[in-house]
Amino acid sequence: MPNTPLSLGDRRADTLSNVSKLSSPRGNLIAYWRSRRQGKPGAALTQKELAQLIGKSTVMVGRYERGLRNPSLDVLFSIGAALETPPHILYPGLWRTRFAEMREKRNELGLGPALP
Repeated sequence: MPNTPLSLGDRRADTLSNVSKLSSPRGNLIAYWRSRRQGKPGAALTQKELAQLIGKSTVMVGRYERGLRNPSLDVLFSIGAALETPPHILYPGLWRTRFAEMREKRNELGLGPALP
């Protein structure tokens, strides 16, 4: 069936599939910690409140949460401070990515492992 329009459900499924390829819940926990705030009752922040705290737009906070953009280290530390959560807990995928890059670079330069 050429040129058959997709139903709304099919379009949503396609969009969700694309977003899931870009982000991983294991690699980006900003939204989780924003809503949970380490179990403090009534202490959840909206995206707008978090954006105001870190000096970014609500759109950017949404992109960070969906994994469409990676925050800079400064922004990541600001988010961690605003949520009272260490940055490596918020974005463990960033650490794994950087660690793998550095390990590869050390091997290319013939430096071997950082620790014996």
